Amino acid sequence: MPQTPPDPLEATGATEAAEAAGAAGAAGASVPAPSPSPEGTPADAAAPTDETADAAAPTDAAAASAARPPRLLGVFPAADAETRAVLRRDAVPIGLGALLAVGGLVVREGFSLLMPAHAAFAVLAAALTALDLRLRRLPDALTLPALPVLLALLALPGDGSALLRALLAALVLIAAYYVLAFFGGAGFGDVKAAGAVGLVLGFTGWHAVLAGTLYASLLAAVLAVVLLASRKASRRTQIPFGPFMTVGALLALLL
Repeated sequence: MPQTPPDPLEATGATEAAEAAGAAGAAGASVPAPSPSPEGTPADAAAPTDETADAAAPTDAAAASAARPPRLLGVFPAADAETRAVLRRDAVPIGLGALLAVGGLVVREGFSLLMPAHAAFAVLAAALTALDLRLRRLPDALTLPALPVLLALLALPGDGSALLRALLAALVLIAAYYVLAFFGGAGFGDVKAAGAVGLVLGFTGWHAVLAGTLYASLLAAVLAVVLLASRKASRRTQIPFGPFMTVGALLALLL
C-alpha cells in the first residue's frame, strides 16, 4: 500500500515544538529549586527584619547596663563578691581588732571630737588588713569612700590649720607611694590607702606621719627577715604592705 508523504507544514510545526520543549527543559535544569530552611522554616522568614533588629536593641542595652559594676551612691565602686565574702567570713576578727584599737585610742586620748575619725580609721584599718591578707589587694570600695568620710569627721574639732595639714600630708603620702608603685615597690591599692593614712596622721602632726611611715617600714622589714631566715619566703616573694601601713598608723596614734 503506497505511503502518503508527510506534510511539510506539520513537520515544521513538530520541529518547532520539539525545540521549544528542549529549551524549556534546559532552563528548568539550570535553575535549582530553593532548599528548605532548617526546621522547616521558609527561607524568607529566617532573614532578620527591621522590627526584630529594633526589638533586639533595647535588650542589648539592658544587658550592657546590667554588666556594669554597681556603684556606691552613684560615685564610688561597690564591693565585689570576693570583698563581701571576706568581710563576712572575717567579721569577728575584724570587729575585735577594731574594738581593741578603739579601746587603746580611748585610753590614750580620752573622748574628744577627734575620736569619731580615729574610730572610723580603726575599723577601716582592721578591714583592709583582713582583705589584703586574704586577697592581696585593697579594694577601691573601701579606700575611696574612706577619704571623704574621714575628711568630714576630721572637720568636727573645727581646727582649720590641722585639717589643711591633713590634706597636705595625704597628698604627700599619695605621691610617695605612687612613686613606689611606679617602680614596683607598692601596689596602687596602697597608693589610695595612703590617702586615708595621711589624713589621720597629718591632722595629728608631721611627726605622726613620719612615725607611722617608719613603723610600717620597720614592721615589714622585720617580717621579711623572719620569713627569709625560716626559708618560708624568697627575695622574690611579694608581701602585702597594706597591713603594715594601717598598723603603723595606729601605732603612731597610740604611742
